[in-house]
Amino acid sequence: MKLNPETKIILLTTFDIQQYVADGIRAGAIGYLLKDSDTKVMLEGIRSVHQGAALYQSTTAAKAIAQTLKQEDSLYPGEDAVEFEPLTEKEREVL
Repeated sequence: MKLNPETKIILLTTFDIQQYVADGIRAGAIGYLLKDSDTKVMLEGIRSVHQGAALYQSTTAAKAIAQTLKQEDSLYPGEDAVEFEPLTEKEREVL
């Protein structure tokens, strides 16, 4: 990322784990796809990210993002907090 900051990163994994999504966001990824995704979904995702959109197409990814935002902004008081490190300014921009 430091050598080419315009590079857009999509995590492609077999693991649908919330912590992996959070770690990926912290590392600069703007997409998260499962390896068993349909080829058409992958191609559309790559094109979408290339055009500047964020891509998180799994229920687990959506939950991880929502919980990370909830913890960051305390939007939903009274619910259990998820133990994530605070997001950087860049991570918040990506989200």
